[in-house]
Amino acid sequence: GGLPNFYVNGLSTFGASSYYPVDEHQDVFEVLDNVTKVIGNHTLKAGVNFQSIRNDYSVPAVSRGFFYYNGLYTSNLGNSFTGYGVADFLADQSNFAQLSNQSRTADARWYRAAYLQDDWRVSKRLTLNLGLRYEYFQPNKELANRQANFYVTGPTGPGFGTGVFQLPVQDQNIPLAPLFTQTLATDHIALQYVNNIYLIKAPLANWGPRIGLAFQPIKNTVIHAGFGIFYGGFESVGANPNMGSNYPFQFNDNFNAPNCSPNNCPSSGVSLEQGFSEALAQGIQNFISVPGFTGIDPSIKIPYTMSYNLTIERSIGANSVASVGYVGNVARHLGVYIDINSAAALQNPSNNSQSARPFPDFGGTTYTTYAGVSTYNSLQAKFERRFSHGLDFLATYTWAHALDDAQTPLTPLANNTDSGYRNSALIPVIDDYSNSPWDTRHRFTFNGSYVLPFGQGRSYVNHKGISDLVVGGWSTSLTFTAQSGDPFSVYP
Repeated sequence: GGLPNFYVNGLSTFGASSYYPVDEHQDVFEVLDNVTKVIGNHTLKAGVNFQSIRNDYSVPAVSRGFFYYNGLYTSNLGNSFTGYGVADFLADQSNFAQLSNQSRTADARWYRAAYLQDDWRVSKRLTLNLGLRYEYFQPNKELANRQANFYVTGPTGPGFGTGVFQLPVQDQNIPLAPLFTQTLATDHIALQYVNNIYLIKAPLANWGPRIGLAFQPIKNTVIHAGFGIFYGGFESVGANPNMGSNYPFQFNDNFNAPNCSPNNCPSSGVSLEQGFSEALAQGIQNFISVPGFTGIDPSIKIPYTMSYNLTIERSIGANSVASVGYVGNVARHLGVYIDINSAAALQNPSNNSQSARPFPDFGGTTYTTYAGVSTYNSLQAKFERRFSHGLDFLATYTWAHALDDAQTPLTPLANNTDSGYRNSALIPVIDDYSNSPWDTRHRFTFNGSYVLPFGQGRSYVNHKGISDLVVGGWSTSLTFTAQSGDPFSVYP
């Protein structure tokens, strides 16, 4: 219960946290071509799609420095409501300081796809749609090879584990701080230089079959059905998680004050007068402490969705049609973001959980694994009245249920509490399989329009003149939507 803390960063911004400027842009160069040929009852289509995708990121977390003043040095130790952060600032006594390097990540990858499709009119009652699509998703490569990957290679537990920290062989000339390499060895993390500049391997067998049919078993009734596999590729989740954000390409230095006692209360050692001149002179790589990692599953799996539907449609009279159908999908290998260096045992909240991490001399990790799943099942009904006597409308009703264990990309980066995951070292991701945040069980819509029967060509006041100008040509429309609410979580 002391007086307010005080924060200063190198951009002269005051607030509860440091300022994280982000410079990001994406370029896509695309070649796309499609051809169509009709041969008898067959309509053949084929095409290719090649994309060169470039993503540039610059996220200098605290490249101009960050100073934290908590009022400790102008307080009466052990007594509440003493000390003032602004007073510590005026005395140039910071309790914590932070500095990061400034680095740019330039990622590049190719997307290649081709497809062949046949719309085959088998008979007057039956039409088949047959297709096959192939896609290859190249992993990101950093144009200057400035990226590294971290992953676990064996069993883990509180205080023990084995892992690998990989860099492209082209980076062997980049110096690593002795403290960093020693810490890797201490925590049983192997340092490797590999010939694979991507550091990960992408699967090649991304075949997406598609099949659909339209069948008329009896007059005025049509059955539609379809099935397909659709690949999602690599989601763009911004500058982080990104392998370019690993040490030695991006890192933060933390300058913590030692323990304080009544007769000996040193500060962080970083002053406004001298700044970070000492650290810069010695090399800021030598001041990293408890660094974190960014990692990706080295044998990635491409996310895909299996979609299917079956609908029965029937005309009612000359101007109305009704349909009812089942629509569903199952998605596999969705990207989820977990901390593979989270505490592997339950801890007393008052204790430091660092020793319970599998790699206790390192901080948390942002690790991408393609283990997420989702399902969607729905009953969809529709009734439509085509334009007749000035009236047309469309009414729909959907009952649906969506479940998943994969959070929205970027969510865990903003707030780990909102990611929906508990400690993945203790509770597997699949145990978070539950209602999706967008699980809307019931939804009803009604859209209609009516042309008023006044004016030329209508039932009333159907002659030219002033009356037609006044009351003719008017119409009215209505839109109505009602749906059940989405699930939400309540946090203390």
